[in-house]
Amino acid sequence: MTPREISIERAILTALSAVPPGMLLGDETLRADAARIVRPRASTVELDARIRALDEKRRIAGIQGDLGMEYEITQAGRLWLAQNP
Repeated sequence: MTPREISIERAILTALSAVPPGMLLGDETLRADAARIVRPRASTVELDARIRALDEKRRIAGIQGDLGMEYEITQAGRLWLAQNP
């Protein structure tokens, strides 16, 4: 994994960790928050790839809600974020 990919994953997990436990973050909000954290700003393609990768690694969990995809950070995601500040 490249340093850029790690930064984007960290940004996604950081955005999700700010949400209170038990609450979900909508896809649009997650992407906007994560894109702003990364410099230069993360592209849609980069975010798509890293969201998929984090879901496959079980660091995030996504569900289809009434208004689209919604995400939460998992315990594995919290642990990774704590170990990779």
